[in-house]
Amino acid sequence: MASARAIRRRLLREAVEDNYATIFGRPAPSVSRRRAWNRAGRLGLWTLALGLTFAASYVLMSRGLIASVPEIAAATVAVPPPPLRPGRLASAGGATVSTPPDVAAGGPLDRTVLPFSVHRVAIDAGHGGIHSGTASARGIEEKIITLDVARRVADLLAANGFEPMLTRDDDETLSLEERGARANDHAADVFVSIHVNWFSQESVRAVETFYLGPTDDAELQRLAARENLDSSISLGDFRQALERVYADVRRKESRQLASAVQNELLKSLQTINPWVEDRGVKSAPFGVLISTEMPAVLAEVGCLSNEEEAQLLESPTYRQYVAEAIFEGIRSYALALNPNLTLGS
Repeated sequence: MASARAIRRRLLREAVEDNYATIFGRPAPSVSRRRAWNRAGRLGLWTLALGLTFAASYVLMSRGLIASVPEIAAATVAVPPPPLRPGRLASAGGATVSTPPDVAAGGPLDRTVLPFSVHRVAIDAGHGGIHSGTASARGIEEKIITLDVARRVADLLAANGFEPMLTRDDDETLSLEERGARANDHAADVFVSIHVNWFSQESVRAVETFYLGPTDDAELQRLAARENLDSSISLGDFRQALERVYADVRRKESRQLASAVQNELLKSLQTINPWVEDRGVKSAPFGVLISTEMPAVLAEVGCLSNEEEAQLLESPTYRQYVAEAIFEGIRSYALALNPNLTLGS
C-alpha cells in the first residue's frame, strides 16, 4: 500500500512538472533530471509540487487540458464548492443547476434551460386589517375587493390542479414583509399581489401590472410610496434588493408573468368595460415584492377613483371576471414555462 501511494505521488509530481512546462512553453525535464530533483529537493520540492498542483490544475482545467489526468482532477475538487441554494444559475461539472434568486450569474438566460414549473401559487390580497387601502366615493374599501378577488382566484387555481395559498384569508393586518415570508414558507412558485388603484384624474379607468425594479416615473413613485406605507423595510434593504434584480433571472420571469396577467386582464375586462385603458407592464419598487423569493407581480385591477368602475368593482360578477383573468394569466405563464404541464379539472 505504501509503495502504491509513493508511485501515485511520484506520478502526480511528474504530471505537475509536465503540465507546468506545457503551460509555460518549456521542454519537459528528462527522467534522470526528475530523479535528481527528487533526491535533492526532498521536503522543499514536495511542498513546491503541492503548490504547483493546485495552481497548474486550476489553469489546465480552465483550458480543458486536464481531462486526461484523473489524479490531478480529483485533487482539484477535494475542497467542496460553497453550497448552492435554489433559485439562481451556476455551472457545476458542465451542468446547469439552480442557485439563489438573490445573486445571479449575470447576462441573459434562456428560460428553456431553467428548471421552473408552476404548481404552488401565492395570492396576496392587498391591504387588510387597519390598512384599508384606497376607497371609492361610495365608501367601498380596497381591502374588501382584493380579498374577495383573491379568494375567487384561489378557487379557480384549486379547481384546475394548482395548489393556491392566500397570504391572508380574512381582514388581517399584515406587513409587506410578512406577506412575502408566508409565500416563501409555502415554497410558492409564483406570487401575485392584487390591488385597486386610485387616480386624481377621475375619468381614468385602467389596469396595469408591475414587477420589481426601479422607476423614474414620478406618478409611479407616488403610487409605490402609497402602497409601501405598510412597510418597515429599510432604505438599505431597498437599495440592495433593487441592485439584485438587474442581474436576477427572477426579474425576467416576473416580467413574463406580469405580461401574461396584464394581457388576460385586458382581454377579459374590456368585454364588459370597453373604456378600460391598458397602462401596460412596468417595473416599480413595491415593497411587497422585495421579500419574495419567486417571480412576483403586483396587479392594479381597476380604479376606485372612477365612479363607473367603482360600481363595477362592487359587483360580484365583475370581480369574477377579474379573478378569471388573473387565473388565466397565471395558467398562460405556467404553460409557457412547461408546455407539457397537465392541469386538473
